[in-house]
Amino acid sequence: MRRRRKCIYQNPSNIAHASHIFSFLYFLVLMLCLKHKVRSTALSELQLNQIRKEHLCFPEVPRINPYSLQGKWVRISQTLPRKKLYCDISKSSSRSCMSGVQKRFSTPKYFTTELCVLPDFNENVFHRALGDRELYFLGDSVSMQQKVRLHCDLKNSSKVNGIRVSHTKHLMASLGRLARIPHDSIVLVNIGLHFNNRISYRIFLENFEELCLKNRCTNATIVWQETAAQHFPGSKNGYFVKRGKCKSGCVPLQAENMRKLDFRNKMANLVMERYGIPVLHVWDLTQDAYDMHVQLNINSGLCDCTHFCNVEMGVFRAYNRVLQAWLVKSFS
Repeated sequence: MRRRRKCIYQNPSNIAHASHIFSFLYFLVLMLCLKHKVRSTALSELQLNQIRKEHLCFPEVPRINPYSLQGKWVRISQTLPRKKLYCDISKSSSRSCMSGVQKRFSTPKYFTTELCVLPDFNENVFHRALGDRELYFLGDSVSMQQKVRLHCDLKNSSKVNGIRVSHTKHLMASLGRLARIPHDSIVLVNIGLHFNNRISYRIFLENFEELCLKNRCTNATIVWQETAAQHFPGSKNGYFVKRGKCKSGCVPLQAENMRKLDFRNKMANLVMERYGIPVLHVWDLTQDAYDMHVQLNINSGLCDCTHFCNVEMGVFRAYNRVLQAWLVKSFS
């Protein structure tokens, strides 16, 4: 009869010996992992790009998300192809910065995000995500600039429309038109640049809440877009202070101070989140875009650190990249 082989774990001394062996192997594997981790901290740009690809930017989530739209503007040195006639509408405006003294502020720039991927604007991708829906821009002159840029880049698409609203009285006058917008449309709203104190903006937001959120001024999908940063000289948060000559142009401001004193977006975002309205967090795109403003009104010579040069590669292309990302995520 064959003798049964004794298992080593039946002997206490063998158990202790095996335990030492496993501990040594575990320590060895741990050291190899740590060594690999130390090496991986010195990541190449290619590896960083690969990591970024795993994290798409989702612009509608709160800014506390670690993958918010923070980044930097990069100058584009190559010559851009000349656009066709459908872009002449933006070139004819004094805010296009395509001629005269303002031309030096129209340097093509591209916004690169730091920790996530914000795909570039693509006409075909945008059209597919929008589908048969109509898109309405509801807001002030900066919103209308964005509409012009999108209208241009979509080759005069009839699906892009604009309703100019800067104050409560404009909103009241537009209620009839808002009510007629088809229910499957999208209304992109931003109203804020004309309010420079908390009391007046709170009153406006209360009116907007009553007219458009509680009672729904439109059956379309409402999307709120953050108010852009301003860079007026002599202002702690960049907001407009007083009319004056633009001697030194718009000025850079410390990001943390601007964010801390930016009451417009804090107040508006709280209201929108309360009603489940998607918020496109574009303020980060404009925080450091002080040298992309029109700088001065060519008719009056007064400072204009509100409007941006409406060029092919600039602030409004970045805005429409954010809008495109939201459309793709929501409808594709």
